Amino acid sequence: MPPLNHVLPLSRFDGLTRRRGGFARWPRVFAFVGLVFACMLAGGKARASEAQEAAVKAAGLFKIISFVEWPASAFSTSDAPLVVGVVGRDPIANLIESFAEGETWHGRKVVVRPFSSSRMTGECHVLFVGLSEQSNWSNIRSQCVARPILTISDASQFARMGGIVQLATERNRLHLIVNVGVARESGVTISSKVLRLAEIVGDPRP
Repeated sequence: MPPLNHVLPLSRFDGLTRRRGGFARWPRVFAFVGLVFACMLAGGKARASEAQEAAVKAAGLFKIISFVEWPASAFSTSDAPLVVGVVGRDPIANLIESFAEGETWHGRKVVVRPFSSSRMTGECHVLFVGLSEQSNWSNIRSQCVARPILTISDASQFARMGGIVQLATERNRLHLIVNVGVARESGVTISSKVLRLAEIVGDPRP
């Protein structure tokens, strides 16, 4: 079990000062989370619990993005969008596009694009790796090395296997595991405000 200070309700993120230009539609997001949970109740407690967990993780993904910085060279033009790539399928991947609708990051439109695990092309700033692609992670990771891509998944041991952010839940609370060494090598900068709430793995030295 992770230390208690590494296990937090998603609402703890609201105590952070939102970065200028970050996401600002969180009342709508949380309303959507509640709607998903309510709709799934009809399918039984187990199904509702799974839906709630996926919604919390998907909302957490976008909240984390608002506290991440990419180098200017990661964008082809001054108005290029922030691209959230999705590879594979799982309940979180199915929610990402809905959560991204209408969002912006520092004035840039946020768009969601599907990617193939065998070949990733084009601009991608965030890559969510679905559970269905766990067996292909080694190949996917090789395509992300030394590129400013924030890799995120809820797969077990994801951060320890070279991913940057792993989303987990403990007692209906969001638990973040961050590989700061891989983040540094990729060129993305995660705010210390998020890192203070996360379990850190990898080499923390600059």
